[in-house]
Amino acid sequence: MSSRTSGRDPLQVAPEAGWRGPSQPVIAPKIRGSGRLSRGLAMLLGRGHGVRATNLFLTLSRHPLLFFPWLLYASRLIPYGRLDRRDVELVILRVAWLTRCHYEWNQHVVIARQAGLSDAEILAVTEGQRGASEARIEMLFRACDEVISEGMLSAATHQALIPWFDEKSRIELLFLIGQYQMLAGVIHGLGVQLESDTDIAVG
Repeated sequence: MSSRTSGRDPLQVAPEAGWRGPSQPVIAPKIRGSGRLSRGLAMLLGRGHGVRATNLFLTLSRHPLLFFPWLLYASRLIPYGRLDRRDVELVILRVAWLTRCHYEWNQHVVIARQAGLSDAEILAVTEGQRGASEARIEMLFRACDEVISEGMLSAATHQALIPWFDEKSRIELLFLIGQYQMLAGVIHGLGVQLESDTDIAVG
């Protein structure tokens, strides 16, 4: 682990190039008038996992025909997926770090702690394969790095995952990486802000 992150609070670190995205919302996280079901569900979901994700859900729920099917799909990855929850959080954090998504990083540092990961394990995510404590985690990080940088998983890495992950789990791993890469792009493109950085207007 580099001296840049060693011993620090994971919520206080940042990629060398900084976090990505506009400093103001492109589409405001609010619903006016209609859409009470979407609004209520967004507020409820935004309080899940002991973190505040209200801005994200209030923004996405402005398009209910996408929002509700996406929720169902996302739930099959987390929390109802096949992968171990600690592995899931390591993957999400690695994707958030590589895509420089401050929102997802902050959310999942908190969730990863709840899943039993230590701050040292979370900070090791920033080092990727060099920071992995065991071969299985190194392979997870390698998979994230390849998919984000190359747009695919190499045959060699696929084979290297087999001792730890069955066929369905390997498929799910790729869906998980793709889901959070996509979500990072949506968050950046819509300018979703950390809850502490913006007011939520609902009414």
